[in-house]
Amino acid sequence: MAGNNAGDEGMPPYGSGCLGQWTWDARGMPAYDLHPWDDAGVANEPLGEAGAESGPGPFTITMDEDDPDDSPGHLLGNDRITAIAHTSGLVEAYDWSRGLRCLNRTRYLGHAGGGYVQVMVGEQVAVTAALSGGACALKRVRFGAGYLEKTSEWEGLRIDERVEAPHGDDPVLLHTVTVTNAGATAIEAHVAACWAANVHPVIAIPVLPKRFIRAVARWRARFMRRFTVLPKWDDSLCCRSAHYRPPWRAPRPAKRTFRDWHPKPVFLACLDGGAQPTTPDLTAWNIAPMVEEAFRRDPSVPLWLGQSITLAPGESRTFRFLFGTASASEIGPLVDRWRTAQPERRPCVDFDGEGIPDWLGREIAWHAAYLQAGVCYMDYFGAPIIDQGSAYSFLQGATGAPRDFALFILPMVYLRSDLAKDMLRFLLRSQDAKKGKFPYAFTGHGVTSGAGAHSMSSDLDLFFFWALSEYLNATRDYAFLDEMEPYYPREKGAQGTVLEHVRAAFRHLTTSVGTGRNGLLRCGTGDWNDVLCGFSWLPPVTALRGESTLNAGLATVVLPAMAGAVERAAPELAEDMRALARQQAAALETQWTGGWVARGTLGYLGKRLGVDRLFLDTQAFGVIGGVWTGERRKRLFENIRSRCVMPMKAGARCLDPPYRAMHLKPGVDTNGGDWAAINSWVAWAWSLEDPRAAWDFFLRTTMAARAEAYPGTWYGVWSGPDAFNGCDHPEPGETSNFVFTPMAEFPVFNMNRHSGPLLDVIKLAGITADGDGITIDPKLPTDWFHLGLGLHDITYHEGRAIGVYRPKRETRVRFTVRPPASVTAPPHRHRQHEASDAPNRWGGPRGV
Repeated sequence: MAGNNAGDEGMPPYGSGCLGQWTWDARGMPAYDLHPWDDAGVANEPLGEAGAESGPGPFTITMDEDDPDDSPGHLLGNDRITAIAHTSGLVEAYDWSRGLRCLNRTRYLGHAGGGYVQVMVGEQVAVTAALSGGACALKRVRFGAGYLEKTSEWEGLRIDERVEAPHGDDPVLLHTVTVTNAGATAIEAHVAACWAANVHPVIAIPVLPKRFIRAVARWRARFMRRFTVLPKWDDSLCCRSAHYRPPWRAPRPAKRTFRDWHPKPVFLACLDGGAQPTTPDLTAWNIAPMVEEAFRRDPSVPLWLGQSITLAPGESRTFRFLFGTASASEIGPLVDRWRTAQPERRPCVDFDGEGIPDWLGREIAWHAAYLQAGVCYMDYFGAPIIDQGSAYSFLQGATGAPRDFALFILPMVYLRSDLAKDMLRFLLRSQDAKKGKFPYAFTGHGVTSGAGAHSMSSDLDLFFFWALSEYLNATRDYAFLDEMEPYYPREKGAQGTVLEHVRAAFRHLTTSVGTGRNGLLRCGTGDWNDVLCGFSWLPPVTALRGESTLNAGLATVVLPAMAGAVERAAPELAEDMRALARQQAAALETQWTGGWVARGTLGYLGKRLGVDRLFLDTQAFGVIGGVWTGERRKRLFENIRSRCVMPMKAGARCLDPPYRAMHLKPGVDTNGGDWAAINSWVAWAWSLEDPRAAWDFFLRTTMAARAEAYPGTWYGVWSGPDAFNGCDHPEPGETSNFVFTPMAEFPVFNMNRHSGPLLDVIKLAGITADGDGITIDPKLPTDWFHLGLGLHDITYHEGRAIGVYRPKRETRVRFTVRPPASVTAPPHRHRQHEASDAPNRWGGPRGV
């Protein structure tokens, strides 16, 4: 496939976009190298109008006293801390433990923020970041899987830096600095690692128009002025920290609160010792008096640590710094541990084979790393979750929603099943003790919310069943059903087994959500993308009486899977689930329009939505659930191809034709936008009808394909939003910026953009699991491939299928293995194997 790998001579690798080019690092992981910086500290990115052929335009980084660094960012993170590395060389760290907060908000130039180095040689000063008013030594920037690497050159010195979120659950970033004398004479210099404690709470705002972003940022910043900041220096640890004393009327730490009144200390330690606190020289950065005065008012503490060194020609010195947040009693053990600890390679996905382009294996590995970087840990629930991210979190401050959490759990079951289990625990601990209901969003310390319009979400139980059944059936960890988990709120003391939580969720689905006059599950105010109410002339009536074919189709997929998982423990519950699935399948058939399924009923005057329009989001589940077969299924995908896929340069529009007289412009968001989650479902479903067509569609949904289709749009190359503008919008390939969510102001780090392709690779490789066993039935257009996951390793080669399976506990598993879709072979045979935790020759569980 021409251009898929390194590209033509002198051309960057396929899918590199406008800001740099893809490569591989020393660990065999994908990385993205930004275009080099010139001597003036300005990036040489060829960024102009989207799709313009007139040549590149300038790309500038703007910073002021109200806005954080708005340059393109890259996500770092582990199971406890998240960070954004900017193209400017700055790094902002985030902590979710007691409500989302930025630890070192990048503002007031040369002082706050972090992730860079200041170097002084004589009277001359330079930094390894693009900051207005000072000399920038930055030359090269690399975005890696879980890290940022930078190279700076100045006055005969070369400074190599790596800021990394080490794999694991320590809430720290590791900043490694190597200074080399590249000149011919000895150099005396002072080198300081520059980080700050400039805590900025991202207090939740359900609706955030673009014009209010600055006002909201100032309102959030004022909250921190209520605290007394106590800087501390620990000489034995070589550690500088900032501690926060709350006002005397603050709620007690254990109380559920909308805002965090007990922020944890922020610290910076030199792991090699010898460094001393360094005072920033504000005059070196020509900071305006107004900004300097604002800096002095805010509770910001510089945590700079530096030391003087003398380097002979060719000599190098390496320093290691640890930046993070933890309770005062945890800082010492963290610093001591990382004096000798080394970062581990995080779990990855290995995907290659004949006919599978190298760039696709690169992108899948990148998605695996990014999905793990999106983990956040909340102290109240005592468990991690992968947040949806993007503008929803980083601008609006709302963590959600459980439907997205479930979608992220699905591939994590196969990549890191232990993390998937912990994420399920988070969901269980958020379930209401009385109603069995899951909340829509989370904010602050232990506070849940329906986010106003989403208080009657109708699909959360179904998505929970999907995630839990995938975990149980794939890992065979059915003993999890017997484990005790608390309900929400935990201080009430109510708890039950996981099976009892399942019963409560099913009771909520059948009684609180229930079915309507047409037999379909009702839509409430949320069935994934809320279009029934959004496109209704009477939204309150639709919320109460409307019915959803998306919910019905999803029920035909997940309820039989959940029934298979609980069959042995609760046969009567399993039968009730299967009965509801059969009833939903029958009701769904009545909504067939002749070429697709309608979106649902509106609850008044017998009106249905989607009779004259194809809503893509609801089509896939009826196929996966076995409702649409034969001629209907064939006709459905013919319509999807011609109406939703072919008009687009990449991906598929979610509605054809879009509405012309609505609050949403045609081609934006749910009115014809291109959604990552929908594309994932459609590719999986399409593979059941036409594997070759499904593969071609899957390739069209990749980030690489989007970068080639829209070379002037930087986001979408290494991350993106949940939805792009469709072909009907005047700015196709970009993202929305309307009153509810200013997505274009933060158009990256939506985890649907990374979980969907991983799920597709797993399902196109044919991995499915139910109560009867595990099936490998590949839908890939090749007769040999390799897919390496944490739970499975699968290789098809030269007519043989070889696999390794690593279950959670000793069990007997029934495997059904079929040849690839492109190969005609004799009928398959069933084999039953016993798997155990005994080590194999690679040191892991022996598996099958």
